[in-house]
Amino acid sequence: MEQIGKIIRIQEAEQCGTIALPTGAHYSFQFNELKGVSPQHQSPVIFIAEHEQATNIREVFFSRDQQLVADRPDHSHLHRNVRQLLPKALMQISLMDRFTVEKTVHFPENIGLQECVPTTAEDDVFYAVREHRKGHSRFVRNKTPLPTNALTVILKKHAQHYRILTCFFGPKATVEPFDKRANRQAYDFWKNHALVEGADPYDPDTVTSECPWKIPSK
Repeated sequence: MEQIGKIIRIQEAEQCGTIALPTGAHYSFQFNELKGVSPQHQSPVIFIAEHEQATNIREVFFSRDQQLVADRPDHSHLHRNVRQLLPKALMQISLMDRFTVEKTVHFPENIGLQECVPTTAEDDVFYAVREHRKGHSRFVRNKTPLPTNALTVILKKHAQHYRILTCFFGPKATVEPFDKRANRQAYDFWKNHALVEGADPYDPDTVTSECPWKIPSK
């Protein structure tokens, strides 16, 4: 069960510590259960609680309307180098108790590299299954990432907080064509866009030059 608490005690020599809940309950943890959180972290953390032990401890962020936001407990879809910008981006987003939120935040300067890029018929593209995905993504070999001032965050309401489904540099993209929610618009988008090779690990045994997607009827 996921709980939200605060680190109140650390023991550097033993590489362990204690998290307290608002109810007064305490949970022990080992430093190797801290996922991107320093032991000295003073803000709330979210964790999986079982038998007075805390595992999978993640940082809690805040939206503009003070809703709690945290990463997935497993298979994080935070793209490279976005974590340090999340607090600033989320403070510009009001969630208003919506079930899902998809928002692109624009910064006054370039903040990172967009790895989803437009393609043409002349580009060297291939398809492969990325880690923790259920179908083939489209990649391009001869393109490089593009500088961008945009950060896109997709959230879903989950019990006491919002869970980050994904966060990446660049404007919002459609779901990929292998997704059960994909429509003709998603298919057309990804037939003209691709991820720069190296953007995400993929299974080399799944690489193909043939498009594996079915064209949606709608």
